Amino acid sequence: MKWLFVPEDIFVFFFIYPLQYKKFYFLTHINMETSLFLAKFLGIMFTVMGLAILFNFKTYPKVMGDVLKNSALVYLCGFLSLMMGILLVLFHNVWEGGWVVLITVIAWISLVKGVLLLLFPGWMTKMKQTMCTSTWCGFGLVFCFVVGLFLLSKGYAITF
Repeated sequence: MKWLFVPEDIFVFFFIYPLQYKKFYFLTHINMETSLFLAKFLGIMFTVMGLAILFNFKTYPKVMGDVLKNSALVYLCGFLSLMMGILLVLFHNVWEGGWVVLITVIAWISLVKGVLLLLFPGWMTKMKQTMCTSTWCGFGLVFCFVVGLFLLSKGYAITF
């Protein structure tokens, strides 16, 4: 009597084929779902940040200056930025495909910012103090708002 499956075939059927399928499925389907989810998440976050700067334009540089004077808050900001950057890079490190590269760039910027804040807090504090002027806050407002709206439009498939 001849077996339909030999043990090697069973191993290949149950262990190798599903891994290959999952790899292909992950690279095509889940990345787009992940990209859309992260576009919604980051879009809301950047839009709210832009609106917060807009509504508190006069007090925002003072608040940022107060945060930079407290070394514990600088360390906490670095730690949170590093955590967010690592998570985003691990879940979404896509360098091809159009607009989804923006999410990867944001992830890497967050990761590098977190590393720099943790390794060189004094230097980063000096650099950020020079950037906490009304000109840079205006640029931050426009950047956050435009990137947020762009990501929201991609995440929710809104056309302007």
